[in-house]
Parts: sequence; structure tokens; C-alpha cells
Amino acid sequence: MKNLSLFALLLTGTVASYAQTVGDKTKFQIIDQWDRVNIANFESETKGFTKIDLVTVKSTGTTILSSASRVHNRAVRKLKIATALLGGTLVYLKDETLVGNGFSNLGMPRTQLFGTVYATPWSDTASVIKQLKETREYVMVTKIGMRNNDAKIHFFDAKLQPVIVDSYTIRDNFVYLKLSANKGKEKWVPLPEKNVNKDQVRVLGLIEGGLLLSYKEGTAIYNVRIVKK
Repeated sequence: MKNLSLFALLLTGTVASYAQTVGDKTKFQIIDQWDRVNIANFESETKGFTKIDLVTVKSTGTTILSSASRVHNRAVRKLKIATALLGGTLVYLKDETLVGNGFSNLGMPRTQLFGTVYATPWSDTASVIKQLKETREYVMVTKIGMRNNDAKIHFFDAKLQPVIVDSYTIRDNFVYLKLSANKGKEKWVPLPEKNVNKDQVRVLGLIEGGLLLSYKEGTAIYNVRIVKK
């Protein structure tokens, strides 16, 4: 996918990272290796992994002559990218919908995929907690995201937005954060602003001077990099 190598550089600087690999040793994979994400067709294939979140993607042909198989392949590609953005290494494909028997009302083929994202628990949570105890004040330096019907990843201006870690919890050996972001004039809002009834920002890994995070807001999935203020 175009610009994914740049994406990895912007997110992590010299550290290329998006998810945890198997085993006790913590390693990182580059986001432009999203094609290494595995798709499970049976739930039994998810044994040994930890469930992270649900994901859905859509792909629609640009013309009535678009190949249904090509649209399907694009949807599979987006499913893997969405999984990578969430920090997953495996996605269990739960359902696939071909609208109108493979064609929408406009006569263009359309595919929607529904899956569950899985990852291997990260072994170095202690290092994350150590950093959080040192400081709770950060600034956002990069932000990228993709909605379920987007054709590509979008880059956003992070504007060096101040971010505060309000609290953290550990679940299934993953670190989750509650964040507040400054929107100017000392106006602080939850990050993300929607669905804030629980801590839902997950730490994907340590980067130089900060943290790599992932969260969902509506149908969008975001990756952000925050560094110490």
C-alpha cells in the first residue's frame, strides 16, 4: 500500500513497530508488513491468542464493470491493514456479506467483512508501567487512521497536542490507558471523545521517548505516537 513505509517511519522513528509477535521475547513488525497478518477461518485457530477487538471493513467497486473477486481481495487487504492498526497479528473472519448477491443496488460489487482481532500478549508491560510512573504528560507527534469504508490510511496533523495519562490498567498482559487531550484554551477532553465508558487506548509498544498507541472511535481505527513532554 502506498506510503506505508513512510507511515512506519512517522510512527516510530527508528523503531519499526505495530504489534507483538509470539513467545516471551518482545519483537515488533513494520506496518508495511501488514500482509503478514494471518486470517483464521475457524475459531479453533485462535487458540493461544488474546482477543482484542471486533473489526469490519467494506469495499465497493468503482464501476459496474469492477470484478467481484477484485473487490473481495481489496476487502481482505483492508481487513489485514485494520488488524495491523489495532496491533493484531491474527484476525478471525466471522462473516462475509456480498450485498445484493455480490452487487449493490447501483450494480457495483460490494463486499463487507466482519472479524475478530487477536494478538499475542506483550511481555514487557513492566517497562511501560515504569515510564508511566516517571511521567503522565506527553505530546502527540503523529496520528494516522482508517474508517471501515476508507480506501486508504489517512494522515492527520497531530499539532503536538498535549496528552495526559489519567490512569492505566493491565488486562490480559496488555496495558490500557485513559487519556485526556488538550483542545486549546485549557479545554481537556477524553481521548477518544466517543465511547469513553472504559479505558480503551491500548499500548502497542515502547518507542524512543514515548509510546505507540491504538484506539477505535466510531468506525475508525487510529494509531498515535506520544512522546514525553
